[in-house]
Amino acid sequence: MILDTTVLVDLLRRDDHASEKVRDLEEGGRLLWVPSPSVFELFEGIERADRPRKEATKVETVLDSYTVLSFETVHARQAGRISGQLVRRGEMLDPIDVQIAGLALVEDHPVLTRNVNDFEQVPDLDVVTY
Repeated sequence: MILDTTVLVDLLRRDDHASEKVRDLEEGGRLLWVPSPSVFELFEGIERADRPRKEATKVETVLDSYTVLSFETVHARQAGRISGQLVRRGEMLDPIDVQIAGLALVEDHPVLTRNVNDFEQVPDLDVVTY
C-alpha cells in the first residue's frame, strides 16, 4: 500500500487515526511504501518550518520506518496519461498527487490517504482512508 503525504504528515503529528490504521495494516502483514514524490513534499515542508532541524529529524525518523518507492519513467508515463485525461475532461489534480496515482497504478498498490477527494477522479485507482 502506498502512503500518501497526508498519512505521513498525520504520523508526524501523532494523529491517532492514522497511527491506528497504519498499525492495523502492518499487523495484518501489509507492506507499506512511501512514494518518492511524498519525500519531496515532506522536505519542502521542512524548509518552510520554523525549526527546520527539529522537523528534519522527525521526518527522517518516519521515513526510516518504510521503503521509499522511487518515481521512475514508467510511473511518469502513467502519471502523464492520467493528467492528460483529467485535463481533457476539464478536471485538475495536484501534480504530486498525479505522480503518486501513476506510481500506485503501475505498481498495482492502493493509496492510503486522509484526503480521498485528492484521488477519487483517477479511474481504477484503489483508495483507502481512515
